[in-house]
Amino acid sequence: MKQTIRLLLSGLLTLIIVGSHAQVDMNSGHKMTRQEKKLAEKKQKEKEWKLLQELAEEKSYIVQFSRFTNTRNGKIYNLNRRLNFIAVNGDRVIIQVETNQYLSDNGLGGITIDGTINNYKFQEPKNNKGAIKINFNVSSETTFRGTNINITVGKDGFATITVGNSPLIVGDFMNPKDSDINLGVTFWN
Repeated sequence: MKQTIRLLLSGLLTLIIVGSHAQVDMNSGHKMTRQEKKLAEKKQKEKEWKLLQELAEEKSYIVQFSRFTNTRNGKIYNLNRRLNFIAVNGDRVIIQVETNQYLSDNGLGGITIDGTINNYKFQEPKNNKGAIKINFNVSSETTFRGTNINITVGKDGFATITVGNSPLIVGDFMNPKDSDINLGVTFWN
């Protein structure tokens, strides 16, 4: 009996020592220095920048509008990102703009245009500096002549957009997988 108790106690003591030693090893892992963190952050940002360039070149992205500036009075208006956007997929584009003060045909309080892209021009940044520049025309059954769209994208995904002669619109350029949009009804397709 004494021998069994000694055996159990020595086994229990061994487990406690091994367990506490394992805890110490787990907590004494390598911590990243500031320089290593900055380097990892820089690599991540470069990877995201390359992805934005690929999305623009492959014509598969969404720009969610966050605000626009009225050029007449200088006021800045915030926009609902889920309802105001440009979605590009190949040669197809959907432009949706919310207009709460007017009656609308898309069921969400705005206009939804489903059109075709013409003359798509993608200009990649030179020496990986500068901005991505995109220009294209949109033709649809609702527009008699093409509407010109210019998009300029910075390294952080921040985009400035002009649609025809509209005021400057600001938004986020992103992968369609990362977006969250509500698509209205289009009647002219």
